[in-house]
Amino acid sequence: MVKIMFWNVQGALDSEFNRYFQLFVRTQKPEVVAIMEPRISGSKADDFIRRSGFDSSFRVEAMGFSEGIWVLWKDTLQIDIVAVSDQFIHAICVDNLNNGRFYITFVYASPTRCIRQGVWAQLRALEPTDLSPWILGGDFNVISNASERSGGSQARSGVCARFTDFIFDAGFLDMGFHRPMYTWRRGNLAQRLDRCLCSSNWYSYFPISEVYHLQRLGSDHRPVLLNTDVVHSASCHTQPFRYIHAWSEHPDFANLVQRSWDDARTVVENISNFREDSRAWNWNVFGHIGKRKCLLLARIRGMERALETSRSDFLVSLEEDLKLELARVLD
Repeated sequence: MVKIMFWNVQGALDSEFNRYFQLFVRTQKPEVVAIMEPRISGSKADDFIRRSGFDSSFRVEAMGFSEGIWVLWKDTLQIDIVAVSDQFIHAICVDNLNNGRFYITFVYASPTRCIRQGVWAQLRALEPTDLSPWILGGDFNVISNASERSGGSQARSGVCARFTDFIFDAGFLDMGFHRPMYTWRRGNLAQRLDRCLCSSNWYSYFPISEVYHLQRLGSDHRPVLLNTDVVHSASCHTQPFRYIHAWSEHPDFANLVQRSWDDARTVVENISNFREDSRAWNWNVFGHIGKRKCLLLARIRGMERALETSRSDFLVSLEEDLKLELARVLD
């Protein structure tokens, strides 16, 4: 069916974000990606979207270093924009391969309370009149109960009554998630700010729908992945040949180059020879890059789960080391 990724990226300009974005797109293979708070607009936004690998897009421009919602999608889907606000994009989505049809709202509720409080009524007004299934996903910037918060000031729970009333009055279902629980962390404060809600009839149309909290990389927020067909799980696939910068840091790399290069051959022949030798070396010596990425992602995910139950300087340091190693592999 369809995979949709919602991510508050807190800036789409730097190279680190671009590496993590491409990693998630390659490994999770979403047909739709919603990017919140990109912090860039105009020609810089055009350049990123052009390189993203997606066929179509629509965006609400960022205002300086705040706001902004981008929606990118593959041509296996048809997305028609119905309503737009600085806090959401509402659309009809048609799956061209399976003839599925549903409404989807990409949400980036303002972090400013006085601005955010009006968005719940605006979202209620979008309710489909034809009883089509409806999904809302993104960064709601609030929590619905005290269990969705850890750390921070004990003087306040952070629960938003307007949000809980909104969910109850509209009859939405919280689609839950695969752990880790908290989607946002800063310092010792962690909260579940990002989620997916659906109409009560959603599971009648998409009975196999699950939500995954992905690794927190390059942003304080985790990407949230909605998968409406969990039978086909994401995996790492072999990529076309490309030079990996991290190879140069391996002590045996210089020997690989020396063995692969022969002055008696042409440059084209040497390059071809190096390509074949490096594939074998990558697998047998350096370690298959694709497998290393998946392994590092799995270890980071496990570390994040452990930190939710037992936070220590040692675990924090180990998590940072794993993320640094992942960044080096992606470089």
